[in-house]
Parts: sequence; C-alpha cells; structure tokens
Amino acid sequence: MNRKSKIGKYLAAGFLAASLFGIWFYKATYLDDGLHVEWEGALAQLNFRDVGASINHCYEQESEPGFRFNNGVLLRANKFFSGWPCRWVGDPDEIFSLNHRAGKSWAYFCVKENSKVLASHSSYSKPEIVHLETLEDWEDATKNGPICNVMAQVLTTMSASRSALVHCDAGRDRTGALAAMLSALVIEAHQGSIHAGDLAAIECDYRRSQTLAREKWGMMATLLTDVKFKTGSIQRFLASRCNLSQSIVDGAKEKWIVSSRVLVSR
Repeated sequence: MNRKSKIGKYLAAGFLAASLFGIWFYKATYLDDGLHVEWEGALAQLNFRDVGASINHCYEQESEPGFRFNNGVLLRANKFFSGWPCRWVGDPDEIFSLNHRAGKSWAYFCVKENSKVLASHSSYSKPEIVHLETLEDWEDATKNGPICNVMAQVLTTMSASRSALVHCDAGRDRTGALAAMLSALVIEAHQGSIHAGDLAAIECDYRRSQTLAREKWGMMATLLTDVKFKTGSIQRFLASRCNLSQSIVDGAKEKWIVSSRVLVSR
C-alpha cells in the first residue's frame, strides 16, 4: 500500500470515528432527554425567514403602508432546524411547534451559543393540528384549544419583547396560516382594518416558502378574506374563537409594528 493510500485510509477512519462520536454525543446529550434531532438539517434548506422583514420586503414590491414591522419578533422555519445552532433560525427566545404527533413526546430544539438548549413548547398536545389553511380549519371546534393556545403564547411572547419561532414540517402551510393570522391581527389593530395591499403583502410572504406548489398560491389571501367576510374583522373572529384579550393583541402590536418608514431592530 502506497503512502497516499495509507493517508486516505487514515482520513476515512478518522472521519468515521468523528461521525460516530458525534452521534453518540448528541444521543447522550439531547436524545435521551426527549429532544428530537433532525439530522437532515445539516444539509437541508430550513425555509427560515423573519416574518416582519419578509412582509416589509413584500410591501416594497407593492405599495408602502404607513408603518413597518420590526425585525426579530416573529420568525418561521421548517422542522429541520431541530438539533442545530439557534443562530441558524434567528436566535429565537421561544419556539412554538405545530408538529405534535400522537404517541410522540419529544420536543424540537436548537442550541444557543452558550450550549444551552432551547426546546419547543408542547403544552398543546391534542388534537394534532394537520391543516390551518382554510376558514373551515379555524372554525373546527376540535382545533380551538390547541391553536388558540399557540396564538395566545406567541402573542404573549411578542408582548414581552421576546422573539418567537413558529414551525411545522415544511414551515409552509400551517406555519404560513399562523403567521398570516398574526400579521393580519396586528395590522388591523394598528390601522383599524385590512386593505388589499396588506393581503397582498401577507400572501407574498407565503409565496416565498420553499416547496410551495403553484396551485396553492392565493391561499393566505383567501383565508384572511374569508375570515373578514365571515365576522367583519380578524380581531372579532379571533376574539370569538380564542377569547384573546385586547390587551395581549395591543401588546404584540406595540412591539411588532412601528408607525414609521424607518425599520427598527429588536
């Protein structure tokens, strides 16, 4: 065996040993504590973005409103962030998962710079939230508890000047619907109503999702239009379905929206 072959063999053996150690280390450190590592996250796209920054960008493509969203308040991603550095997904303060599965008790998580684990909230265990993209989904009484719990916790987090990361499997449809509702809610609280330009900007954020099929274009605009037609306003609908207080909505609005064309970072 020549010298180059020996070096290649040693390098391959070293790489294998390091990989096995890494797997053992993650299992011993995280998996045994009920945390879930998405190994594909090392290579997969995370479909991550800051919702406020994304909608600001979308407004710039359409028509400028009289306000801007602050950065670092609401974040979104798919599940592949789990087990990897928090900085990959905006370094959130809290994680909210829409991915509960019956019989699975583990949590999604990311790792802070100080090696502290930030795990997802999982207090909304039943039923599974499979779809949220239509008015019928939001009117389904069996989903009221879980989705209203998520809404209230995210709004409370935002009100406390803490950033919230929301995710599902693809970070697209369920996450998109929740982000659309939250965005529309604070826009309406700020300016009194939702206009066509607001719907277009929120829909634009949805269309920036990776893996989004063209036939799904328009789903977020349709959802918000249907909700508004049903009850007259997003706030009234969510107040009736989730009993959200005006104070929690106003608190989130104050932290997420600024009445200026100057973008403010958290």
